[in-house]
Amino acid sequence: MMRDAVPTMDAGQFGEFVEAVVRQLWPTIKDADPQRIRRLVRNPAKLKGILRKAFPGEPSSILGCPVIVDYEVTVEEAIRLGGYDRVNSFITSKNFPTGRRGIVELDIDLMCINRLISTRDFFKEIGEVYRQAELRELLALGAKYPNLQREFPIAGLGSVWQSKSGHHRVSVLDGSDSERGLDLETLDESVWQRYWQFAVVRK
Repeated sequence: MMRDAVPTMDAGQFGEFVEAVVRQLWPTIKDADPQRIRRLVRNPAKLKGILRKAFPGEPSSILGCPVIVDYEVTVEEAIRLGGYDRVNSFITSKNFPTGRRGIVELDIDLMCINRLISTRDFFKEIGEVYRQAELRELLALGAKYPNLQREFPIAGLGSVWQSKSGHHRVSVLDGSDSERGLDLETLDESVWQRYWQFAVVRK
């Protein structure tokens, strides 16, 4: 398994970056409307939006997590094999059926967009290259790589259950140093924090 490096900058590099940006921007903004500049200064949210468009977060991913998925195994058995400390009781074979059959070897990629993103925008982001990992694939990942979910939460958006309240729910792996959990998150109009990893499979 290989983690793609996500570069970070120290305080000195950030200072150099800010200085370079100001140097390039000054000829453009020195004659700008002072009122407009003041409005931006007083509206941090708008300024943040402008900067985000200029410097969007780059996707990163953990590549090459090979797993063996047995689609004939029940969800309950796959949960037992994963040895989770905490499991949402609604994650069952009845609520999450599958049409896939057999035993398959595949690679699961964990994709992190590194910015706040809605479910709809994430689906657009991955395009036609990937499909969302289904529940049994997510459980195979959790069983083989039990410590991944201690580092960050992992969502599998490929298997969806509609609750009695009408909400669409998907399974996620989460945890801490002391426990590993299997839970549900609401898919409808969700905005995912930048630390979420999404389990995807190349088509």
